[in-house]
Order: sequence, then structure tokens, then C-alpha cells
Amino acid sequence: MEDFKRKQENILTKSRVWLFLGIILILASPLFFLLSNSLGFTLLESGTIGDTIGGITSPISGLIGAILVYYAFLIQLEANKMLFKQINEEKTERKRTQIESHFFELLKIHRENQQQIKIRNLDIQTAVQGKDVFQWILREFYECYDIINNYFNQKKAEHHITFEEKINMAYICFSFGAVGEYSLSFIQEQIKDCEPGLMEWIVKKFQARKKKIQKNYPFKLFNGHHARLGHYYSHLYQTIKYVNSQDSEVLNYQEKYNYIKTLRAQLSTHEQTLLFFVSLTSHGIKWEKAKQLQANKHLITKYNLIKDIPKGYITITNPEQYFPNVNWNNQGNSHRKIELIKEYK
Repeated sequence: MEDFKRKQENILTKSRVWLFLGIILILASPLFFLLSNSLGFTLLESGTIGDTIGGITSPISGLIGAILVYYAFLIQLEANKMLFKQINEEKTERKRTQIESHFFELLKIHRENQQQIKIRNLDIQTAVQGKDVFQWILREFYECYDIINNYFNQKKAEHHITFEEKINMAYICFSFGAVGEYSLSFIQEQIKDCEPGLMEWIVKKFQARKKKIQKNYPFKLFNGHHARLGHYYSHLYQTIKYVNSQDSEVLNYQEKYNYIKTLRAQLSTHEQTLLFFVSLTSHGIKWEKAKQLQANKHLITKYNLIKDIPKGYITITNPEQYFPNVNWNNQGNSHRKIELIKEYK
């Protein structure tokens, strides 16, 4: 608005100058001809003088009029631009309000999911519920990984496998259960391309481990968590994806980051740790590790989703190795992350 007013005052000032010059020229014309002897006119030839003055001042009047019309057009054009800008700003503000309203509705659902997630205890009458669930099931996940890792350690000379592949197999056992006929048949389908001895190992070792440590857990071990975790992390992903997908003209990167920061603050260390492991599996590569994803859709790095995992908290690996550009514990952005932030939308 202030910029429009300055432009309007500038154009009006120029218009006044041209109008003043035009009036001066028109008024000065008769005096010029009456006082000039070089043209040979006399007062008796006033008709000729009038025609001459009219012939000369008419173009001047026309030019001044055209200039004034041009400046009037400029003022109208600026007014139209300002009106168009106001309409766009109002439209953007309405969109921002809608996004904020929807985001906080999604955040409310996330909190409800967090509070309602539970596992029935062995006595069936009570349950582990809320954030406590993640502490217990993370311990169970480590048990699953340990069993899978032990198999490949004793087969080290025969089979090379990456850490991500071990995590993926452990997560399959953890998520869908590793005891019971139905669970085992599903696992076998998931790891059918792996060596045959692994399935026999899973059947034997998970049962033996369950008997050994079941007393340390309030719920039945290795029965699977897909139903509760699948929904929980799927909604978390959709919420972050919703914010990330907004047009950069409506929400810039910093504004998106602030929304996600509010959501990230709801995640405990156990939830972030489990998210780290999930993101390395075939079920969670959509978070970042899928090959076709552009950097702008690398949600974990872009929004530092697991930044609060303390250094050394994960003992079986270093998460910084897999997400080097996360700003771990606010230690500062890497040079690559600084470059990425300039590209983020």
C-alpha cells in the first residue's frame, strides 16, 4: 500500500508539472505574437493571429492531454496491480489458515494415537499404554535383531549381508510376529529369497529366546506389532507429507519446518529411535531411503525428525552414518545441509 501511494504521488506530481507547463505555453502564445514584429502582423490582423495561435496551441493542448491521460492510465494500472496483489494475499492467507487448521487436527489425532496405543498384559486385564509401549517394544526389537545378527555372525564366512538387510529381517519378525504358524508362514514369504537355513534358525531361536526372557516382559513376546505400529507411523508420515507438499508460495521451508518441529516435539526418544530403524526397512524407505526420492522429499533429513536421539544411545550402530545431514542434537548443520536448505521448498 505504501509503495502504491508513493507511485501515485510521483505520477500526480509529474501530471501537475505537465499541466502547469501547458497552461504557461498556451497563455504565453498570444503575448509572443502580439509583441513580435518579425512576423509582420498588426492588431488589424488579429484573425490571422488567432488562427496561428490556435494552430500552434492545439497540438500543445493535445499533447498535454495525451500525457495526462497516460499518467491517469498508469495510476489505474498501479491500482489494478495493488487490487490483484490484495486478492492474492487474501487467497494465500485463507489457504494458510486452512493448512494450519488441518495440521492441528492431524496433530490432535497423532496425540490420540499416541495415548491409545497399547499392548495387553499377560493377565489380559491390564495393558501397557501410551508412550510406555515404545520403550518396551524397542527392547523387543533389539531382541529380534540380536537373533538375526547371531545367525549371520556364525555364517560370516559364507554370506555377506548389510546392516540394513539385517534390520529389515529383524523388523519383519518384530512387526509380524516370529512365533505361531501364521506368523512364520508370512515371514517365510517375506524372506524367501534368503538362504534356507535362516528360516529354521528363526523357528528355533525365537521360541528359545521367548522361553528365556518372557518373564522380563509384561506382554507376550514376538506376537507382532504391525496392527498398532503400521497405523501409528503411517499417520505420522501422512501428517509430515501433508505439510511438506504445500506450495512454497503459501508456506516457505522455515514455516513448514516450524510446523513439523511442533510435531517432532511430541516424539519421545524411543519413538524417534524406532523411526530410525523403520526408515531402513523395505516398509519405511518412503521416509527417505527410496532411490527415486528427491532431496526435497527426504523427510527425516529435511525436518531433522530423529535429531534428539542422544549420541551413543543406539548401541548396534551409529545413526549419523545413515543420516549425516541431520542436525544431531543441535550441534550445527553440515556444509551439505546448508546447501540443501537453500534448495528446500
